[in-house]
Amino acid sequence: MVFGVWLALVPILVLFLTLAVAYLLRQRGPSSTLATPLPRLLWFNTVLLLGSSLVLERGRAVLRQQGDPQRWTMVSFVMGSLFVLGQAVAWVLWWQRGMRPETTVHSAFFYILTGTHAVHVLGGLLFLGSAAFWPHRRLLGMGPALFARLTAIYWHFLAVLWIGLLLILELAT
Repeated sequence: MVFGVWLALVPILVLFLTLAVAYLLRQRGPSSTLATPLPRLLWFNTVLLLGSSLVLERGRAVLRQQGDPQRWTMVSFVMGSLFVLGQAVAWVLWWQRGMRPETTVHSAFFYILTGTHAVHVLGGLLFLGSAAFWPHRRLLGMGPALFARLTAIYWHFLAVLWIGLLLILELAT
């Protein structure tokens, strides 16, 4: 079952690698960017997502000790939700600066990369929410420990992926 989750991450990774390579190659073209920095809010959002991963791991540790992980998992869920909300606010801030998808290649890929990542985070929130609100039930035929482990693998993957995307967007400007 764990191998299946790792295997399912491969196409997601390939999608983002393909988008990143396309962005980096396109950035080499003439007049592909305007000197508009990314919203600083993205860094706060990053702290939220990484913190959510850490809190989720604390919940898994409690579960391994036969404790109730619900409080920790709910905090992780809330932090993940705030990450998505923060990403939406960052979009609005950038839009207000005149950075629309059609403005530059950089702005187009900003929306594509962050939007695609946000969709995957929303999917992760479905599983994280299930683990948070029904911590002791069998979900999708799995016990709580296995469900929490699989959810954590996906969630941590999204956090690491986000750091890579943010660095690419920051450094390629």
